[in-house]
Amino acid sequence: MKIKFCSLLAGASLFALASAANAAQPLTDGQMDRVTAGAAGVANAAALSLGDVDAVTLTATNTLADTINRFAIGQSFSQAVAASLLFNAATLAHSDSAAQLP
Repeated sequence: MKIKFCSLLAGASLFALASAANAAQPLTDGQMDRVTAGAAGVANAAALSLGDVDAVTLTATNTLADTINRFAIGQSFSQAVAASLLFNAATLAHSDSAAQLP
């Protein structure tokens, strides 16, 4: 009985949240000019370092999509540094990026 009630409560709350998600007013022309309309910029970065003396990682990503000026960019950077006295230090760094215009 308790499981059925929880399922019913979850369904009712999902329906209430979906009903409340309607926009109160349409977007203005200025707001519509900022919609990217299919342009996308994606960037991923990851870094891992293992060391008993020092282990430092740095990742940075930057994305921008602008359909008015027909410009899309995806940039990523990753770096890993490690130092160890007791065992071999290990580092791993990966970054990828992509951009497209409609």
